[in-house]
Amino acid sequence: MLPCLLSLLCTTATIMSASAFSPPVHLTGASAPFPSGLSAQPTAASSNGGGAIKQHLDYTPDTDGCFQHRLSALQAPREGEHTVEPNFALVMVNYKLDKPLLHRLWPKATTRICADGAINRLYKLFDTDEEREKFIPDYLRGDLDSVEEDMRTFYTSRGTKLTIDTDQDTTDLQKCMYLIQTLDVKIDQVVVLGAFGGRIDHEFSHYAILYKFPQANIVLLSHKRVAFLLKQGTHQIYDTHMGSMCGLVPIGSAVRNVETSGLEWEVKGKEMSFSGLVSTSNQFVSSPVSVRTTDPILWVAEVKH
Repeated sequence: MLPCLLSLLCTTATIMSASAFSPPVHLTGASAPFPSGLSAQPTAASSNGGGAIKQHLDYTPDTDGCFQHRLSALQAPREGEHTVEPNFALVMVNYKLDKPLLHRLWPKATTRICADGAINRLYKLFDTDEEREKFIPDYLRGDLDSVEEDMRTFYTSRGTKLTIDTDQDTTDLQKCMYLIQTLDVKIDQVVVLGAFGGRIDHEFSHYAILYKFPQANIVLLSHKRVAFLLKQGTHQIYDTHMGSMCGLVPIGSAVRNVETSGLEWEVKGKEMSFSGLVSTSNQFVSSPVSVRTTDPILWVAEVKH
């Protein structure tokens, strides 16, 4: 396994052409069903429900041609230290949310989105309305079939915007990614909470999103572990907030050639595949770890606090 979290602070993103993704966006429109007393507050969308794409998260290498990865978003700034943080969207999906982690990431996020039933979990994470009002998401996204009505009312009455997407061929996280592409704010990275644990089919669907949006800088994060995609190219992964255990998992398709340095068990120009070589229970021996890959491969690691 390979440690590190996508540079929550140290990567930049540029706008890509709209042809990079082809999302079937279904944002809330006048015909969308709403409970009595609630109204849709859609982001930009065309009249036929197609995507008004304004941006893509194009994760680009540095001047040396390397993609830099470090878990800087969890780092508390030192006194007198000035850092340039990326604008990141915080997305919560419908599984357990870690309160300390939420406290650390919430004030740094540019945009905060709850995917469907995650709004119930966010509400139940706190004991009082006074606490809940400090964590009001900007958007509630999905077909909303899992959302409890009193919780939906609580958040919409405090400014959360509903964007309904009833497409049954896309997951809630995928719907959130399509929404992010329509926003006017600049987003460099997407951090996803609640992606691990729960039903195994749900967890695999979250990994699938990394492959559906290979150009994007998406981090799946919990208080114990992190996962993100290393797309084709050379990557440097720093052990900032990383535990020693890490791994490289060719979960999407065979990877023709992978070469690493800085790991206990190096991969030296080998092919990796789900039915062949998989690097698990690996460890950092130096930082940064360097990974060169010809094809996208999943990086997973422990998180330390």
